[in-house]
Amino acid sequence: MRSRRLSPTLAGAIVGGLAALQRILLWRLYAPVSYGDTGSYFRSGEVLARLAFDAYDGTRVPGYPAFLALLGVDASRVYLGQLCLGWLITMMLFVWG
Repeated sequence: MRSRRLSPTLAGAIVGGLAALQRILLWRLYAPVSYGDTGSYFRSGEVLARLAFDAYDGTRVPGYPAFLALLGVDASRVYLGQLCLGWLITMMLFVWG
């Protein structure tokens, strides 16, 4: 018996579609959540967005605040950015696999 294999392009489209559907459902059903340290990340992001490095207090490692500085400190925009990055990571892992 011969096994049928999906073409990589079709498999990638299926994975990408399912991953996108998952993120759309998350966007519609799951609201962003703030925790006790959210404010300090947003403050660090605002400092980096203004390029006012003398005001950067080093409370947070600058990686995530830099992400916030790029997207702005609007929680919905940040959440959408995280969902998009998650989709890109899913597709990158698919290609690597």
